[in-house]
Amino acid sequence: MKNGASGYITKTDSPETIKKAIQAANRNEVFFSDELLKKCPRLSRIPLSELVDQILTDREIKLLNLCCTELTYEQIATQLNRGTRTIENEVLNLSRKLNVKGRSGLILYAVRAGFSPPPSAQIIL
Repeated sequence: MKNGASGYITKTDSPETIKKAIQAANRNEVFFSDELLKKCPRLSRIPLSELVDQILTDREIKLLNLCCTELTYEQIATQLNRGTRTIENEVLNLSRKLNVKGRSGLILYAVRAGFSPPPSAQIIL
């Protein structure tokens, strides 16, 4: 969940459970298989407020996507019509919210969670 997963199934789950998990993911719902809940009953007692803390606002998603570019904080600030220091603070707050370290952690989170395509890599031979 901290890395952007909205559910979990085990490799021994039935095809029907996998189908339910896919349908739940398409509806942006959280899904844990019955088998997993038997092994980890604590998951069924996670307060909804903790799950809601992982939900990002449109503004945070936009910032997250911009952090995945080669833009500097100053350039991001210009695009979002904010000050550079404000952007630095928003990136810090978003990092804390998602429990990652800095801009590189945000990029990894965004890629794993499907918010942003991975930055293009140039291979030099």
